[in-house]
Amino acid sequence: MGYKKYLKTLFFTLSLFCILFNNCLTEAQWDVLTVDGISEDVGRYTSIALDSSSNPHISYYDKTNGNLKYAYYDGSWHMEVVDNSADVGTHNSLALDSSDNPHISYCDNTNGDLKYVYKPIDFTQQEISNYMIL
Repeated sequence: MGYKKYLKTLFFTLSLFCILFNNCLTEAQWDVLTVDGISEDVGRYTSIALDSSSNPHISYYDKTNGNLKYAYYDGSWHMEVVDNSADVGTHNSLALDSSDNPHISYCDNTNGDLKYVYKPIDFTQQEISNYMIL
């Protein structure tokens, strides 16, 4: 097959693929989902991690209420307030351990403390430890 005939065949094949599947020469679209729209000013200082099933987990600060919040997706979104003891939750950082348990460190702005929270996947126990910010 000559070079020009090969290019024409390739162009035709690609054109047909684009028509059939409508995915050529278009930009990929972002799926934008609202995770938490309950408070007026929520979603600051976010941290995200993917679990072993590639589901997102997000820790974030709810400025309206001064709370640290946590959300995860397992087919639908689940949200909870992790700490509402004071103005807490800024500068948070989320990590998941090998069992997909969330671990979050964050700032307690009221008391000037660094806090750490861990919650097992079965959600039966919550431990909070305070550390002074140096």
